[in-house]
Amino acid sequence: MAGIKSYGKHALIENNYIHDCNRVLKEWHWGPIGIWLGADHQEVRYNRIINYRAEDDRIVWNGADGSAMEIDDGRYHKSNISIHHNYTRACQGFLEVTGSDVGIKPRYENFRIHHNISDDYQWFVGLWRSKGFRIDHNTVIRTRVNSNEKGVFHITTRDAKNFIRNNIIVTRDSIVVFNTGQNRDNRPGNLIQNNLYFATDGRLNMGKEGPGENPVFGDPRFRNYSNRSSEGDYAIMKRSKGIDKALKLEASSSSEPCGAGSDIGAVEFSSKRKSKKVKNQ
Repeated sequence: MAGIKSYGKHALIENNYIHDCNRVLKEWHWGPIGIWLGADHQEVRYNRIINYRAEDDRIVWNGADGSAMEIDDGRYHKSNISIHHNYTRACQGFLEVTGSDVGIKPRYENFRIHHNISDDYQWFVGLWRSKGFRIDHNTVIRTRVNSNEKGVFHITTRDAKNFIRNNIIVTRDSIVVFNTGQNRDNRPGNLIQNNLYFATDGRLNMGKEGPGENPVFGDPRFRNYSNRSSEGDYAIMKRSKGIDKALKLEASSSSEPCGAGSDIGAVEFSSKRKSKKVKNQ
C-alpha cells in the first residue's frame, strides 16, 4: 500500500528516495502512496518521492489514484504534523488528508506544510478535513493532467481557516487554483496572502477564494523549467517576481532572507552561482 507507513507518534521520516510505483491496489480502488501517516506528532522532511500514481479505467476515483503522502485512519484525531523540504514529481498529488474511512469526521488540526517542491498531478493538497493548517513557502507546479483533476488547493472543510501564504503556484490549461466550494457550499474561509500566481499558457483560473491579499502575478523565472528533473531546476533566478515579496512569518514556516526580504516559494534566491533550498530555521 505505501512505501513507508507510520503509526508512530513523534516519528521522524527523512532522507528517503521513494520512486516508480504504478501498481493499483485494493481490487482496483486505490493507487500507491509514498508515505502514509496514521498518528499525530510526526515529521516528514527531506524526502524525494517520484512517479507514485496509477492510471487505470477500473480505478473508481475517476481512473487515477495515488499520492506522494497521505494522512489517513479517521479513528484518531491528529495534530502537529510537520511536512517540509520534500520534493515530489509525477505523483497523483502531493498530499491527501482523508475525511472519513474507518472513522467519521476526525479532527485534523495545526499541520505545517512548508518549503516543499511539488510537480504532480491532481492537486497539491486535497484536504477533506483540516483546521488551522499552515501552508507556506511551497513551490507548486500543477501542469500535469490526467483523468482525475481537482485543481491546486482542493479544500472541503467548512470554516477551516487554513493559512496559505508565500507559495509559488504555476498552472496551465485553466487548472483551478482554489477548488473550494465547487461541489458544495463549504466556505473554508482560508487566509490567503502573498502568493505568486503564473499560468504558462496565460489562462489563470483562480477559483472561489483566490487570489487573497497582496497577490503577485508573473513568471517566477525558474532556473531550468523546461527540464524539471531535480530540485535545483525550481530555484528562482534574478528578476523573478517572487524576490523579496514574501510576508514575514513565524520562524517555523519562514525563510532566512538573502536580500531585502524573504522570497516567495520554497527556494530563496541567492546572488551566488547556485540558489539553495533553505532549511528550516
